[in-house]
Amino acid sequence: MYHLANECYNNGKGTEKNLEKALYWYQKAAESGYTDAMFNLAVCYIKGKGTEVNLEKANYWYQKAAMQCLI
Repeated sequence: MYHLANECYNNGKGTEKNLEKALYWYQKAAESGYTDAMFNLAVCYIKGKGTEVNLEKANYWYQKAAMQCLI
């Protein structure tokens, strides 16, 4: 899920770049516990990539990613 979001839809490798689809797959990977996806999802929310800027959601995912690093 993460690599589909990051390589394909975020970077346009092998397919057309699509930030909305990247956000969708980052979300799925983050919900499955993938720390890099949590971080990148937060970046999407803070920069408005594929979605509206949402600082609350960005903060939530940054914190989730940080907590994963402590485990």
